[in-house]
Amino acid sequence: MARRSGTFKPDDDEPRLEPLRPRHDTWSGRVIRWHAATPKRDESVRWESIDGRWVAIALGEGDDIGRAIVSETSGRRAVVDSYEEALIVAESWRK
Repeated sequence: MARRSGTFKPDDDEPRLEPLRPRHDTWSGRVIRWHAATPKRDESVRWESIDGRWVAIALGEGDDIGRAIVSETSGRRAVVDSYEEALIVAESWRK
């Protein structure tokens, strides 16, 4: 039972609302969906979206030493020659 203005009302009468999630084709979906997050394991920087997606940059190891690696939720991965280039790729993937 939920209490409203001094009266009791059964919870079943309460509307069931879906969580708000910005659509990709709306202004709010383009502007507010990403935030900086704590990097995981070998990442140097990470961004996360409120819908669960993420984009991260890591420094290369082994054959990729001296390069930067950009990765994202779906498994897409790019190896680039500089950290600055990685920032550009990461920004384009967050759009």
